[in-house]
This record gives sequence, C-alpha cells and structure tokens, in this order.
Amino acid sequence: ATQPATVDVDFSMISKKSGREAQSNEFRMHEKLLFDQEFVSSSAGGKMKSRRTAHTEGRMFGLTFWENWYVIGENKPNEPEFKFIYYTGKTLQNTYNGAFVYARQPELPREAMNSVYKLAREAGMDPEKFCRIRNACFLSDRDASLEPAAQMSTAASPAGGGSGGSGASELARLNTWTEFPLQIRAKALWFDILDYVEDPMSAASWMYDQQQKMRWDASVMQVDRASPAVRSD
Repeated sequence: ATQPATVDVDFSMISKKSGREAQSNEFRMHEKLLFDQEFVSSSAGGKMKSRRTAHTEGRMFGLTFWENWYVIGENKPNEPEFKFIYYTGKTLQNTYNGAFVYARQPELPREAMNSVYKLAREAGMDPEKFCRIRNACFLSDRDASLEPAAQMSTAASPAGGGSGGSGASELARLNTWTEFPLQIRAKALWFDILDYVEDPMSAASWMYDQQQKMRWDASVMQVDRASPAVRSD
C-alpha cells in the first residue's frame, strides 16, 4: 500500500492585540499527505478514473483537519511548472474549501499568470480575490526586507526586551511566577485583562486587512469573458 508523506509546514502569522505592537508569530503545521490511486473500482465492478488527487490529515491551532485535494489544472509545456489545487476540508467545528497554486518559485512566474487566471475563472472562482502568499523566507534579503510581515516585531520575551542578554538569562533562572519582578507580573496581568475585554472581531478584521491581493497584469485579465460566471462568494 502507498505510504503517506509526512509534511511539516513552517509559517508565520502577524497579529495585533490591544495595547501592543503588531508581532509575527511562528508556527509549524504537521500533516500526512496520501496520493490516491489513479483508477478506482466502480460499483459495477469496472475501473474508473479517480476524481480526487490526494487527501490529507493534519493538526493546526489545536484542531485536527481532513482535506481532499484535486489538481484541476497545470502548466502548459512552454510555461513554468505549476499545479492548481482545489481543496475541501473539515474540522470538528466546520467545513471549508479553497484553492492555491504550487509553483517552483517563491513568486508565481509572470509567464504562468495567464493560465492560472483562466483556470480560476473556468472553475467558477474569482482570481481577483486571490491573495498573495508572502514566501519571504525564500526570497533574497533585499526582497524580504520589503515584506510588511518581515517588518513586524517578533514576539516579546517576558522582559519585553527580546531574547538574549543578561536580563533574559536572569529571567530564565526563575522557577515560579512569584519570583518574577512585580513590574513584569503587573504588566502580564494588564495584558490578560486587555485580552479578556477585547472584541475578537476587531483583531480578526485587522488581520484580514493585512492580506495582499494578487496583482494581475491588465493583459492577463483580458481572458475570454464567455468563461463560466464566477461565484460571488
């Protein structure tokens, strides 16, 4: 039997809580990816081509998720390699769906944009609502310095001065909360109060505003308008 591939994905998300500067938080997602057989048995006993390309199971933010992946398009022979993936998923809380593009480069090659745009429209999606993934870790230092996410401050240590230094070493030596200086405990308590009374919708709206929409060239957007109408959702 085909063995699942173990996939670890490192990513960061920026957040801004009440009374604090925006910060970048690092995460790692674990999932198991299993590619389906190209042909499956039908109810009549014959063989039929599998519609699903792969399925995954993983865990993120404390929730287990299950997803079905479908490769609905790919590059032409004269274009840079890419795969257009549509997925459906669920957790114990809800269901969801979406799409993304796998490419060999951190930024989607310009030569592939026309095909990606057209594939999205043909699948009933609105490519102008697609968001750009900021693969800053794969870009050069010059390009990464332009990324808003890279300009966000990192999560502060309990001392508020970042990691390293004699102050951080001294705090690391402490074993119980009561051994921490009163100023640090008071600040932590104040942040706990702010978190408790904060409207979660405001924080979510701020994060949503940090998204960067895909930038399509005008020539790319001149696709056949006879394509199926895109969904409004």
